[in-house]
Formats: sequence, C-alpha cells, structure tokens
Amino acid sequence: MSAPVQNLVVSNDSGIAGIPVSCSETDVTLPNGQLKLQPTSRVGVYEAEINGERIPVYVEADGVDVARVSMRGYTFTCRVLREDHHQLLAIIQSSSALQARPYKIATPMPGMLKAVFVENGAEVKKGQALFTLEAMKMENSIASPINGIVHDVTAVEGQALEKGFRLCTIEPLR
Repeated sequence: MSAPVQNLVVSNDSGIAGIPVSCSETDVTLPNGQLKLQPTSRVGVYEAEINGERIPVYVEADGVDVARVSMRGYTFTCRVLREDHHQLLAIIQSSSALQARPYKIATPMPGMLKAVFVENGAEVKKGQALFTLEAMKMENSIASPINGIVHDVTAVEGQALEKGFRLCTIEPLR
C-alpha cells in the first residue's frame, strides 16, 4: 500500500503567495516534477537531483510551521502549511479589519539601538528604515512593513534592548 500524499503550500516570510508541494513518506515533489527531494538515512537530510547531480538538502523545522532549508551554502526560511490552512490564511489576511489594524514593530533580536529615524506622528512608506539595531557587531535595519503613521516610539538611541521589545506602532494610512 502506498503512503498517503499530503498537499502543502510553501511560502517565504514576506507574503501569502506560495508554491504547492506534494509530500509522502518517501519524497517531496514540486509542481510539474521540477524538483524531487528524497530522504537519506540521516534525519533532516534529503537528496535532490539537479541536472544529473545529486545535491544534499538540509531541512530543519521548528515543529509548527517554519522550516529552514539549506542547499549549496544558501539557507532559506519558509512557512509550510496544509493547503486548506493556506487558503484560510489568505482570506483572513485580505480582510479589511486585519488591514486596518496597527502594526507593532519589535526588535527581532537582542541588541543596542544605534539609530532612530522616526518620531511620533511621522508618515512612513513601506520599506522605509525606522531604526538601526546593532547585534553581534552587525547593524540591522528595521523597516516599516506598511505605509502609515508612527505612534508610541518607546526606545532611544544607545538603549540595550531584548528580543521582542516594542519600538513603535504604525497605524495604516486609510
């Protein structure tokens, strides 16, 4: 008896668009058979055949819906959802109530706040730099995910911050 096939949708961190994927206990196949991953004897290691060459693919999952896939020195983070959950999430994310909610901008990691580029009441564009956070001797830009108005700026330059510290809130433009 063959293993049941489960239809999943894989998407990147930034959006709802995703790639449908068929999975069974023995392999993972992308649409049109473009790429087929086959498990190896090592946990989390698969093998892909690309242009006749066998390439190891490393997959590390968080146990919920996030996976990190590494291949040829590149690592990608993606969300993996069942097809019906992906469709439900698309409906929820397109709702007007969700689009009107304020966004809380938080630090993605602990670090030192090096620069604050916004103040309360400022209008920002999607992708505009709001803050610079130094972590492990690297500067990381924190950008606005939407067009909106900045409120509740709580951090000041030079402040040491923990992961998840709320830097500000952005209310979407209407």
